[in-house]
Order: sequence, then structure tokens, then C-alpha cells
Amino acid sequence: MKRWRWIVGVLAFGVGATAAPAEAAAAVDVRLERDPRPGALSSALAVNLRVTVTQRATGAVPDDRFEVYAFAEPGTGAPTEYFPCAQEHDNSPEVPRGIYMCTVLLNHGGRWRFQSVVNQLRVVPSDQPVTLGRAAQDFDIATAEVAPRLDVRRVKARVVEVALLWGHAAAAGVWLVAAGLVAALALPELRRRLSAFGVHRLEDRFDVLVKTLWTAAGTLVASGTYLLVNQTAYDTPFSSARLDAVFRLPYGKPYFLALGAKLGVYAVMLGASVALLREARRRLRLAMPMAGAAAVPAGDTLPAPDPATVAGAAVPAGVRAGAVALLAGTIGLSLSITVLKYLHELIEAARAVL
Repeated sequence: MKRWRWIVGVLAFGVGATAAPAEAAAAVDVRLERDPRPGALSSALAVNLRVTVTQRATGAVPDDRFEVYAFAEPGTGAPTEYFPCAQEHDNSPEVPRGIYMCTVLLNHGGRWRFQSVVNQLRVVPSDQPVTLGRAAQDFDIATAEVAPRLDVRRVKARVVEVALLWGHAAAAGVWLVAAGLVAALALPELRRRLSAFGVHRLEDRFDVLVKTLWTAAGTLVASGTYLLVNQTAYDTPFSSARLDAVFRLPYGKPYFLALGAKLGVYAVMLGASVALLREARRRLRLAMPMAGAAAVPAGDTLPAPDPATVAGAAVPAGVRAGAVALLAGTIGLSLSITVLKYLHELIEAARAVL
């Protein structure tokens, strides 16, 4: 008798364990629809979707978070891969919870059945997913565009864009060297590390150094602006709606955050170079034996500086802060460029499904 009770208990536990996911699956409703807002990808093969998850009993927004995916199946052929969806509330707090944004990449137009899958949020990624709900809708994608096949994909590049990339990198290197030489003239600690001959040569060619600095900065800004508009991994968003759309794409948010950090760091470095340049010019005037001399005629050389006069001049706190910003910015630029490079490669890999 005890054995039968034990068997019945085990069977009851097994039935309850298998029924738990079914009860959870019946707890939510899922609605799938097209997102009419423009996306970051201009291709008609990038279809934006909106998945709304609500409680089945009350129709209210659930408090729980979910793993939401979307994919599409053609009439004939293989389905797309599963694309993860992001909860819009995470980027736009004014939007209620339970609304997930997805972008599904197709390889041709026509009629497709789009499906969304809502899974229970897993604490351990290796656990088996528990599906709570599904939704499906058929949409006609009216386009003759066809994505290239992976086995015939070839690397394409335009000479002008490659030259701009190399020119941008070269201008950055020239600008950093010129800014470093200006900092060496502005700070007594750095001046003492140079030989008297080296300091004299820099001061003798100060005007050339300044022109080089600003020419490199102008080239860097001009080429960077062109690359920002035409060569980013996704189309650069210039509105809040497009920014929200691009943040929903694979690796879109960290990519443009890293790009924004790079631009911000360079803006700070540019301001720091201006402060260092003013200080270097002030010390250059102090070093000239004729008080008030501001320039030297073309072809002439500056008189020998007075080291005691230059060393005795106090350095403003803002100039020292500018030197620190220039050094820290160089490190920050290197890190942000490295992050952008790897994120760009990850984005290209994600888009390779086309």
C-alpha cells in the first residue's frame, strides 16, 4: 500500500511539473504588428516589427521581463534566423512596459509569415527556454530587391573612400604630434626634457607648427564628417526617432555610444590644444629679448630665448588641465577606436544573414 502511494505521488508531481509551463504559457497574450516608424536601415528587406505582451486575464502590462524573438518564413524556402527584440521602455521610459521592438532581415521580397516568440526570462542562459506565447502575421514585402548570397559576396570598396580613411588616420597622427610639440613648449617640465637646440628649433618654426596643427585639425574634422555621414555601420541617426530605431538593431546602441564618446573626447582634446597653444605663444613672447614682440619677419630667426624668464613664468591651472586632457584623450581615442572597430565587425557579421 505504501508503494502505491509513493508511485501516485511521483506521477502527480510529474503531471504538475509538465503542467506548470502550460499554465505559464496561458498567462500572456502576444500581438504582432508592423512598426510604421522609419528604421536605421533604408533597405526594404529590413522589416521593423512591434510585439506587445499583455496579461491574458486582465489585459494589463505584465511586470515580468521576457526573452522575445522574431523571425519570418517564406512560402517556400528556409526561414530567417531568430532576431532578438528589445523592450522599448528600456530606451524610452515614457513608453509602457511590454512593448518590444524587432528588426527582421529578409533576403528577398514577397509574402512572408512573421512570427514572434515570447519566452520566460532565463536566469541561466544554458537552461532550456520556456515558451509563454506566440503570434504570427502575414505581410507582403513589396520590393524587387534581393540580398546577395553569402557564397558570391565580394569585397567592394571605392578608391575615394579608402583614401579618405587613410587620410583621416594620417591627419589624426599629424595632429597628435603637433599638439604634443605645442604642449612641450607650453609646459616647463616638458621644455626641460628637450635640448636647448631642440627648443630653439621649435620656437624658430613656431608659425609652421601652428599651421600644421590647424591644417591637420581641419582635415581631420572634414574627413571625419564625411565618414560620419557615409561610412558608419548603420546610417547615422540625426533625429530622436531614428536614434531609437538604430538602438534596436544588433549592436547599434553600443556602436553609436562609442562613436559619440569618440567625438566628445576629440572635442575636449581640441579645446585643450587651444589652451596649450595660447600658453606656448605667451612663453614664446617672454623668451624674446624685445618686450612686446609678437612675430618675426619671414626668413628671420628668433633671438636666443632667456631660459630664466621662461622658467619663472607661472603655468595657469587650466593649461595643466589641458595637458592632462590631451594625454587622457589620446588613451580614450585609442580605446574608442578599438571598440568601434570590433563592433563594426560584429555588425557586419550580424548583417551577413542577407
